[in-house]
Amino acid sequence: MRVLYWVVFTAFGAWIPFSSLYFKQVLVTQDGSPAVYLIGLIMAIQPFLGIFSNPIAGFLSDKFKIGQRLLFLCSLLTAIGALFISIPGFPLFRGWLIEQKYPAIGVGIIIMGLFVPPIIPVLNTEMLNFLHNNNRDPRFYGTYRAMGTISWIVTTILTGLFLGLTGLVNLPPLIYAAGLLILAVITLRGIKAKVEKVSIPWHYLAGDTLFIKFLIFSFFQGFGLLSGMYFTSYFLDDINLPYLFIGMAWAISAIPEVPVMFLSRHISRRIGNRMMVIAGTGFLTLKFILLVAVAPLRLPYLSMLAMSLHGIGYGLQFNGMIHLIDGYAHKDLRATYMNIFNIVGISLASACGNMFGAFIIEKLDSTRMLAVNAGIVILSIVYFVFFVEERDQRIDKGHDSDNNSR
Repeated sequence: MRVLYWVVFTAFGAWIPFSSLYFKQVLVTQDGSPAVYLIGLIMAIQPFLGIFSNPIAGFLSDKFKIGQRLLFLCSLLTAIGALFISIPGFPLFRGWLIEQKYPAIGVGIIIMGLFVPPIIPVLNTEMLNFLHNNNRDPRFYGTYRAMGTISWIVTTILTGLFLGLTGLVNLPPLIYAAGLLILAVITLRGIKAKVEKVSIPWHYLAGDTLFIKFLIFSFFQGFGLLSGMYFTSYFLDDINLPYLFIGMAWAISAIPEVPVMFLSRHISRRIGNRMMVIAGTGFLTLKFILLVAVAPLRLPYLSMLAMSLHGIGYGLQFNGMIHLIDGYAHKDLRATYMNIFNIVGISLASACGNMFGAFIIEKLDSTRMLAVNAGIVILSIVYFVFFVEERDQRIDKGHDSDNNSR
């Protein structure tokens, strides 16, 4: 499982931080300025398509226990989509008019939009199932997930370095494709011949008001945080940071995440999952505020210092959210719960947020876009404090035991 996280985040670390930067360099108008609205639309379409693929992936994973098969299929097709996206970035095609770049990028975005969203929720479900099936505390999740963080750190530095040295703007989608092809090969070897089939307790999901309240929070925090994250490299380029510094900023942002991931089990026991989410979301918001504050100075090291809060915040928030979802979910609905969270808190939230972010950048600038997003996330924290609760496992143990008692 650690190898899977390493490979996945090698691919993601090359693409996610640099995707807006890639489109900014490739999708330019005749006067040489970035086609901001088009970039926002493209960055919205990809996560939006996950609304359709995630529920299917969650159902198939829970119903037939075919997580490895789904990981193989999704990673292989996503790699193909990334190759399509990389085409306009080759020197031979850089002189194309923006209209000529539509077909390749359009095909790539549609393929990636359908098949990349299920990868992380299915992988996380496989990880939680592994821990539960081996009678291990699910809070050990962070120690496995930490390998992904370390991979992200290495990849973002190297991608920024090679971008600066070579000027090959399509390096990020090419590395992304290569990483996912490796993931497809690894997961193909782990596919079992036998397919299991279980009965899905849909009534449990229908009546889970705790999870619904959590999803509302997930949408609004994702609306602000994911939009800001996807446009962070765009913002750093606007304040004239070189590619190497942008890559280093993303790497430095993830370094504090490593100890948080390794210690997440102890942190969860000490402060609880709700407080992990509140504190983590707060750190991520503070990162945006500090980036806005230091932007006028245009000093790379101050921006990199502000980015260092990301690892602390993301490590706390994501572990807290994973544990909350695991606590909400019935044991035969873990993949469904993970994918629903991915639909609402990532796919739908980032689709709406990216369009909104592009609108703010076009009307104002990328600095004020981060400020507006920070305000949205603060409001989501207030909602979480008053309305989102954790399931009390001492009282409500049905999600793991009711199926066993029948």
